[in-house]
Amino acid sequence: MSQKVSGGRPIAWEDAGRQVAPVLGSYSAIVVISSDPLAAAYVALGIARAEATHRRSVVGDLVGDLPPLRSLVKEEDPHGITDSFLYGVSLNKIGYEVEGAHNLYVMPSGTDPLIDEEIMRSPRWKKLASGFAEAGAFLVLVASSGAPGLSDLIEELDGVVLVKDPELQNAPSALVLARVAGPTRTLKIPLHRIAAGASHWPRRKWLYPALAALAVLVLGGLGLALMLGRVGQSVQPGRRVAAKIA
Repeated sequence: MSQKVSGGRPIAWEDAGRQVAPVLGSYSAIVVISSDPLAAAYVALGIARAEATHRRSVVGDLVGDLPPLRSLVKEEDPHGITDSFLYGVSLNKIGYEVEGAHNLYVMPSGTDPLIDEEIMRSPRWKKLASGFAEAGAFLVLVASSGAPGLSDLIEELDGVVLVKDPELQNAPSALVLARVAGPTRTLKIPLHRIAAGASHWPRRKWLYPALAALAVLVLGGLGLALMLGRVGQSVQPGRRVAAKIA
């Protein structure tokens, strides 16, 4: 599946997720839904990254090998949700910590990436949601708006974050906790990116003294030109007066 997201850059969708995260602080299990699963995945990551600053956050792929999530798992053929729900693999073994992100984990779709209706309707989701609530952790699932059994899944969770779509036709009675109509229009540059850019500055140390020297030369030339102009103005009238006296 292509990682191209329609209607905005991935980082802008992720930033939109960060912006809605504060209204989700009292919930423990939600599902991010969209007809554009890639946009939903980036929004889910933004939400989870924000929440991971103060509680363990897990993002689960209910679409199937979503690149934004799968790329964060370094295992070649990782176990995931299908392996747990269909073959009994422990949930503790399908959560992969995201490198460089404390408290953030990803549950991939699994060795069989097809998330079918049986999994969506599983009563285990209710127990899983309760377990996250008791542990003070946060579960963020990503699903397509057209997935069979979606309404049953939603019933077992706290609610929905709806991305791009104005309505959720497959589950019209679902509790929509937040709506993300589009990506953020403006982005603040995080400090760690400024620091990363600064690491390249020493390679161009010669540039700044050279610019300073050039500025001094330019200013000095302008000053000399002005001084010569003033001297010329003071000398010329004197010469005309001497000629008249002679």
